[in-house]
Amino acid sequence: MKKVNYTLFLLLAVLIFCFCCALFLNMLPSDSGPDPSHVSTVLENIALFPAITLLEDLFTQSLFLVFTGFLLNSFFYAFLIERLVAIFKILVKKK
Repeated sequence: MKKVNYTLFLLLAVLIFCFCCALFLNMLPSDSGPDPSHVSTVLENIALFPAITLLEDLFTQSLFLVFTGFLLNSFFYAFLIERLVAIFKILVKKK
């Protein structure tokens, strides 16, 4: 495998982190208001996985830790997407 494309990785991490923060703001009124849409609920579950879902007791103690969990999740998803792009490029070159 080739080296990691850090430019793509950081760009994806920032975009995913912003997406997670927007979803967090979307989650706040759902505690006291009407039920959120199904799409919103699914996206929130994806944004919370893996760090916040697996280590819920740790990351839900303060707001800072919640955003740290979102940052770890964004790094995870950015790395996963970057590797998928690299694999796709390799597969396209072989054809």
